[in-house]
Amino acid sequence: MQERCGGIFPLVGTALLGRVYSIILVVAQGVTPLTQALSGWLLDVFDVHTIFFFGGPIQMIAAGIAFFLPAVVSYRGNEKPLTKASIFW
Repeated sequence: MQERCGGIFPLVGTALLGRVYSIILVVAQGVTPLTQALSGWLLDVFDVHTIFFFGGPIQMIAAGIAFFLPAVVSYRGNEKPLTKASIFW
């Protein structure tokens, strides 16, 4: 199954996959109240249009910076050479 699946398998392995997913879920659920409080404060201070106007470019800049992180640049995943058969399947 590991050969067919992409995602986090090449980085972690099947033995630790459950632990890694549990950490991801705990962090995601733990940050939610903080982000909701921050968004409530932002809505009190700024207009909705202002938040969306600056939020888009901030996300684009963050994605551009993350794209050049060494972990992202060196990630290869389950890379296999393309053949004619693999293009159609």
